[in-house]
Amino acid sequence: MKKLLSLIILFVIGLVVNAYATKEVPRVLYKTFLPVSEDKVILIGKMILVDCDKVNDSLSHKYVKNFFENRLRNFKFNVRIGRHSQSAITDDYGDFEIVLRGEIARSLEPNNSVVFDSPEAPEFRENASFQLPKAPERLIISDVDDTVLVSDIPNKKNMIRNTFFTHLTERKEVKGTPQIYQRLINSSVNGSSLLLFLSGSPTYFGERLSNFFKLKGFPENSLILRHFGPKEQLVDRFLRSDSWKDQSDIKEYKITKINQILQWYKNTKIILIGDSGELDPEVYQKICELFPGQQQAVIIHDVTNQDIENPRYAQLRKLAPLFVWSDPEKLTSALTAAKIFQ
Repeated sequence: MKKLLSLIILFVIGLVVNAYATKEVPRVLYKTFLPVSEDKVILIGKMILVDCDKVNDSLSHKYVKNFFENRLRNFKFNVRIGRHSQSAITDDYGDFEIVLRGEIARSLEPNNSVVFDSPEAPEFRENASFQLPKAPERLIISDVDDTVLVSDIPNKKNMIRNTFFTHLTERKEVKGTPQIYQRLINSSVNGSSLLLFLSGSPTYFGERLSNFFKLKGFPENSLILRHFGPKEQLVDRFLRSDSWKDQSDIKEYKITKINQILQWYKNTKIILIGDSGELDPEVYQKICELFPGQQQAVIIHDVTNQDIENPRYAQLRKLAPLFVWSDPEKLTSALTAAKIFQ
């Protein structure tokens, strides 16, 4: 009798726990488009599982919690644009990279909604918009931290406070950068410049950064982030020699990514923008060596009191037109005189 009573109690407890257990549903944590041509667009992103009662919450203010959400492994989904669709699947880390070609790529227009759905999760449906130029004439590749977003990376205490404990609406843009970037975009013939932010920040910051760019008035952009985090099985990844450099060393990560990007945009003129706080000048020097003649300009925000005559820039000055700045008005005048601004 006691055994039967115990079983009944356990059964009831199980029912109660199950009733209060929260179902998890898919979310697109991060997504970005890279339009290479009219017939080729690359779609990059990451999916996670979130509690169903929080499915409509903004992810931009949950950037710490996002680190610990379950990645959506090997998840089959569709990308739909108008009457065209393409199937895809996430990898073991919830990441995806899709090449949209032909009709589905050509159907990507500002008025056409991009829909994510899945046969594996009928409740999953998310929309996205596309506002970027097809076949850009010029590619503007920019760092984020201390280039456009005040982070104070050299000061680790300030960097942690800014990154993890400062509300999105309180984050500061580097003075003058929204206006400078707007002019860079609008100064190309037919406005066909593509702004691509490349950051060593993890994909979990994707929506937060995208909302920051919108809030501060930066142009529409692509955003490439690193696929890593505490739930990305870092030890397993780092044991593979082909991923160690890409994931752990920011300099090598950026060189590898820009190299990959410029393979997609062969012969496209580029502007490289960064800051002096870490290794952007050294990264861009290497890119100038690998892709000679493609650079219209290299623009470095000086946060280390190293002007253009500093020995650090000696080789870079020989490879591309170099602008080192701290005053946005002086930079604007210099770019105008150099006809970087039309």
